[in-house]
Amino acid sequence: MKRGFTVVELMVVVAVIVVLATVVAVGYQVARDNSRDSTRRAAAQQVEQAINTLRLHRDSRLLMGGYGSTLTADASGFCQHSSTYAYTSSTAANWVFYSGTDTTNYGCTTGSMLLGTKVLSSDFVDRLPENEEYTVAARKKDAAMVIYRCDTTNTRWMLFYYVRNQTSDEAASMTSALNDCPSISSTVHSQLVNTLKMRGAIEIKL
Repeated sequence: MKRGFTVVELMVVVAVIVVLATVVAVGYQVARDNSRDSTRRAAAQQVEQAINTLRLHRDSRLLMGGYGSTLTADASGFCQHSSTYAYTSSTAANWVFYSGTDTTNYGCTTGSMLLGTKVLSSDFVDRLPENEEYTVAARKKDAAMVIYRCDTTNTRWMLFYYVRNQTSDEAASMTSALNDCPSISSTVHSQLVNTLKMRGAIEIKL
């Protein structure tokens, strides 16, 4: 005579299934986060290389788009500026692919020039993972990386980028960037670390 499962046995089976499902779900989440972080790191390096390529096209001078830019890019792909300060950006936030308020874009950004001059592929932004921890839902992808002037010479810049899981090298790069850039005030420091959750930095020398 066959005996069915007891209630206790069924509970054990269910518990095992739940544990296995949890392990699989956690493993998938970790793998997905690692994959996205790898894409973000590669994207930051691409932007660094693209900025240097663009700089060479401008005879070692690069007009950084972003803060204060209200005009669209010209036919060659470079930003036109309505303010002289916009040529060198400022200590305020300088988004790579967005500038302005939460709902209004500036006419041209650093990313506008990188894409417009084709030193970055046209689908670059589409492939860029968003900043999952940024609280402005409509700007999660825009907040994937930002660029700041390091000092008043306008020859040192810092490209900050978001990753979910920071490496020890990235932690060191953030400490160095935030300590060695006089133009990054305590307010900007707080914005980068606490609001934008930036966890990696690449120095760009122009």
